[in-house]
Amino acid sequence: MATLIRDGEVPQTFHEAQERQDRLHRRRPELKIHGAAQARVMVQELGMVSVNAATELPNLVDPIIGRRASGAERVYTEPATVLKGWLPSILADADIIQLKLFRQEATLVVRQLWPQVHPVARHFGGQGRDAELLSPMGRKFLGVLDRQGPMRLDRLKKELGVRTVGDSKAFKLAREELENYCLIVSWDDPANPKDSQGVIWETCDRFASRNVDARLVPRSLEESWAGLAQAALRAAVMAPEKGVARWFPWDRSTARTALEHLLSRGAATRIAAQKEIWILSRS
Repeated sequence: MATLIRDGEVPQTFHEAQERQDRLHRRRPELKIHGAAQARVMVQELGMVSVNAATELPNLVDPIIGRRASGAERVYTEPATVLKGWLPSILADADIIQLKLFRQEATLVVRQLWPQVHPVARHFGGQGRDAELLSPMGRKFLGVLDRQGPMRLDRLKKELGVRTVGDSKAFKLAREELENYCLIVSWDDPANPKDSQGVIWETCDRFASRNVDARLVPRSLEESWAGLAQAALRAAVMAPEKGVARWFPWDRSTARTALEHLLSRGAATRIAAQKEIWILSRS
């Protein structure tokens, strides 16, 4: 597999950033990936990777074909089918989890970044358990996992009394809101990896208690957001500034504070190009 990242390589111009982004995101025929093992290496190198969505982050569909994928290629045609076959092997890596983290899309996140996610889960967990952040089904969903720990999908539905079509819709919406606030994590049941009801769900808090070194967790939510923003920009290489506010479940003020933190530390720089303002990674 070609070496993509050179020590000390920092793009100075918009064109250099575009070139580096194409290399790191493997949008060239000669840099295509040819299996789950190579996909895992790419995720480990870049830290934060969208599964198939066309976001500022790299994704795993573009490198299968060596260029930017079309909408159909991301969902319906052969590249999407290939990636679907690879995903179980990618997620079998103990150092990679899938979260709805970046732009509320499926995002592969490496172990080094899990401490940055923990304060976010803790923040929204407090609001979800004690305030009105979540729907009634969402609070019930979270409460069951808090009390009973990791649980298979089929058992979880039974505990929540999901029986009717209406119940199923409420359950789906609850799962989506919990995922969007980084409150739950899931993985396939290793005993039944092909069982559609064998997905195991757990709260991110409980998952972190086993998998995150407390000494590495940022001391504040602000530090956590800044760390996630830096990791996302490093993987993205470059991004329009106007889109940063939609990267994570934060408000515009928090996004602006995180971005200014990166700029003041020299981890990012602003440039004007193509009639808009861009943020370039310098880390």
